[in-house]
Amino acid sequence: MGDFFRNFGDYLVFVLIALGGFAGMAWGLRRKQPRARLSRAFWLALVALLVAGHFYVEEAGRRPQQRLITLLEGIAPTYAEELSRMGHAELTVESAAGDPRYLTMIAALKRWVAANPLISDIYTFRKRADGQVILLVDAETDYDGDGAFTGSTEARTEPGELYPQAGPELMAAFDGKENFMSRPVTDRWGTWVSVHVPMRDASGRVEAVLGVDYRADLWGAESAERRNLAMGYLGVVLLILLGSAAAISVYRAELAARVEAEGRLRAGLAALEHENTERRAAERARHEADARLALHVEQTPLAYVEWGANLRVTRWNRAAERIFGYSAGEACGSAFTDLIVPESARREVAEVCERLSARLVPVRHTNENITKEGRVIICEWHNTPLVNARGELLAVASHAQDITERVRLEQHMRQGQKMESMGQLAGGVAHEFNNLLTPMLMQMGQMQAAYADDRRLQEMLRPVEEAIMQAAQLNQRILAVGRRQPDTHAPGDLNRMIEAGMELLRHTLDRRIESKIELQPGLPRALLSKGAIAQVVMNLALNARDTLLEKLSAGAPADWTPRLRVSTGLVERPPEGAPERLRLAGACLTLTVTDNGEGMGPDVQKRIFEPFFTTKPAGKGTGLGLAVVWGVVESLCGHLQLESTPGVGSVFTVYIPVVREGAMEAVSTRQGRTVAGRIESSMRGAPMRVLLVEDNQLVRETLGDALRQAGHEVVCAVDGEAGWRALEAAAATPYDLLLADLNLPRLSGRELLNRVRGLGRSRSVVVLSGMSDLRLTPELVDLGVDAVLHKPIGMSELLAALGDVSRRMAGRGATA
Repeated sequence: MGDFFRNFGDYLVFVLIALGGFAGMAWGLRRKQPRARLSRAFWLALVALLVAGHFYVEEAGRRPQQRLITLLEGIAPTYAEELSRMGHAELTVESAAGDPRYLTMIAALKRWVAANPLISDIYTFRKRADGQVILLVDAETDYDGDGAFTGSTEARTEPGELYPQAGPELMAAFDGKENFMSRPVTDRWGTWVSVHVPMRDASGRVEAVLGVDYRADLWGAESAERRNLAMGYLGVVLLILLGSAAAISVYRAELAARVEAEGRLRAGLAALEHENTERRAAERARHEADARLALHVEQTPLAYVEWGANLRVTRWNRAAERIFGYSAGEACGSAFTDLIVPESARREVAEVCERLSARLVPVRHTNENITKEGRVIICEWHNTPLVNARGELLAVASHAQDITERVRLEQHMRQGQKMESMGQLAGGVAHEFNNLLTPMLMQMGQMQAAYADDRRLQEMLRPVEEAIMQAAQLNQRILAVGRRQPDTHAPGDLNRMIEAGMELLRHTLDRRIESKIELQPGLPRALLSKGAIAQVVMNLALNARDTLLEKLSAGAPADWTPRLRVSTGLVERPPEGAPERLRLAGACLTLTVTDNGEGMGPDVQKRIFEPFFTTKPAGKGTGLGLAVVWGVVESLCGHLQLESTPGVGSVFTVYIPVVREGAMEAVSTRQGRTVAGRIESSMRGAPMRVLLVEDNQLVRETLGDALRQAGHEVVCAVDGEAGWRALEAAAATPYDLLLADLNLPRLSGRELLNRVRGLGRSRSVVVLSGMSDLRLTPELVDLGVDAVLHKPIGMSELLAALGDVSRRMAGRGATA
């Protein structure tokens, strides 16, 4: 520890002084400027500088010592060689006093010391046999430089005097290692640093050691002087750093204070309009903020209208010009009620203005507006009173968005839901009417054929037939009231259709709802309808939105976030609960809508797809949305699956079959082909073996009688299961024609066709339907359907259709 303080104590004191100075400066800065403080980076830089300064000071103190070492180590071996040539090896303690060579060596030592003022003394040591070190040749030395050898220390040392201060450096020289002893050693002559050079005899043995002394005080003084000078330079650097740090700290503190002051100035723009010149910097910041605000007002896509208590416009941005048609020059200074509020909405707008003035709280409302061109639009307004610190109303800032198109789309969607529901109801009624009209028309045809020669009866039957046909036409008009024209299904991209549907909902979804769309890329194309998919995704998403908002309003947990997720995918096969026709189709596209709303219990799930069934309060829902979804999915030959847990949420999954490429090509050639009893051919064709599957007794009996009278063999079945059993029983003798209604009990017509497909139990298939919009869809084409007959159908139309089927069968047989 003593060596440490002796070697580095001066620099340690310097470091403590520097740190104390900087700490004092930091304390003083804090007292003078509370915000002023030395940064962490500065303290790190200070520590780094002090560490680097240590090496710099050490090097500065070491440099003169190194020069001296180099000099002494260079000259000492020369002295050793000279003494060896003078015969130093032959000197002994006993013979030295009378040996002239000894005197010559003494004279040489004195001459060398006098010639080199850096050297204090030159001498030789010899080690006795007992290991003790003795002085052998040591001349008189003028240590004090007065020109005389006075005192015992300056007198010549007698040969053989014991040297008790022999250290490890001296003993290393006796081992043949020349060295410089920088460690000061004090003896009776003084304190020295020394060079020790081994002296060898003719055999190479170390017979003595030459020592050259240098005053330790001079050795340390020069080093200390250089170290002090280096620390002085370092101190100047630290002072510069200190001043810079102080200036930077003060500047940063002033800058922080200025920034804070500017922030306060921006917060009170109205109260600081007449600030003095000392606040010019803050004024510039305020002007920049005003400029940014002005840019925001001008460039926002929302109309921005600022008006005062007298309803006169003071600010009118570009979006307002675009939406309402008036320029800013035309609008500013005028009452906005005279410009853009139609007469029908003025009372409502006046009430809103009164609420804004009286309550001074933001008001949101939607009303009609009128443009400069006279066009009536619907705008959503967000009005914010601008109130100063004294509670005075300065103006009202109104943001407006033209939502005419959105309202139109929402109305269109609601109307579509209503019409879809009406179509479902009308379709059921029309189907029953068609079942009643079909036997009437068939019996009428049979009577006309049976009594063709009775003109009076024919005249009496003609108005009855016309009445039946008018009833059929009226039935079709009733059906058309609630039904749009059927969508054309074509190969399409499900993901793009979903994106289009969600885009329509973008502005209707509450911003609190975290919505996510995850569409699996690379899905195969399927026979889709853009309008149908849009209705599905919009109705499901809106249903999810409503349940999420209901849960929010009911007081959901604080950590709960409403989430709506719309995703697509591809599965190899639909779930077990899907209809058999879909499971036979194989791979399906999936559209999944997931929410974490209120969920549904089993009782609600059973009725959720019924038209007009809703769990919402009166006036909040029609109960048609999910019924429409169900109908659309059915029209796509798909399947709709619901999974729901009360309090957790619901998952609606739509499965849409991926249609094979061959079926798509068949659709392109056969799409829209129908047989509606208008086939031009009137030929009856060859007799056929017909299986008639019809659940309505009147229709079944009437059609059966008509077919038998036409010469055909007819087997009747009352439902799908009975039809399937009849087909199984006819394995040996397949039917020529399967004539089946699609709407059958127990086993639907489509499921029956699914079973029949590929079994060869019927050479041709004709479908009966009471729905006039039924077409040869891809599904029916894939099921092997050749034609569709729409109820009600007359006798001649039925026979003509069967004749056409008979000819096609004959043509296929000839080709085969």
